[in-house]
Amino acid sequence: MFGLSFSEIIIIALVALIVIGPERLPKTARALGLLMGRAQRYVNDIKSDIEREMHVDDIKSLRTKWLQTSPKLSLQWRVKLPPLPIPLKASQTP
Repeated sequence: MFGLSFSEIIIIALVALIVIGPERLPKTARALGLLMGRAQRYVNDIKSDIEREMHVDDIKSLRTKWLQTSPKLSLQWRVKLPPLPIPLKASQTP
């Protein structure tokens, strides 16, 4: 769990039983469990937000790379393609 052995958990439970008392121990344990669950959900939400933002950064960097290379590619295509021997006429049908 948290790197605690079984004997350490028993000692913590006994100290909690003495300090909190047997009447309030179930309510306290339930509240502590709820808080731990909420904390775990918050941590998972933060992790997913960070991962989502990292993917957004990856997409933005890919977009900038594409925008930088696309003019170079179109220029290379224009240079490699020979000019048409006859000019093209406009189509008569729409």
